[in-house]
Amino acid sequence: MARIAALRSNDRPRIRRALRDGHALEAALVPHLVPLLRRDDVYPDVLRALRRMAPSCVGQILDTLLDAGADPVVRQRLPAS
Repeated sequence: MARIAALRSNDRPRIRRALRDGHALEAALVPHLVPLLRRDDVYPDVLRALRRMAPSCVGQILDTLLDAGADPVVRQRLPAS
């Protein structure tokens, strides 16, 4: 829960710490990570995290890519993961 709170905090240093604190990221965090792809300030960090997680969350990533209602910036950046 603390990691989710950090990811949703809108505080760049806190988000970056949550992504790099040394613990493995769980697939359950993907819905909290994907919207962060829109933010230029944390996009590279989120992308690195999603790349590490990709094998365990391919379905969630694909769902977002196929969702016509998803943010276009997110859909554009997501394939890089």
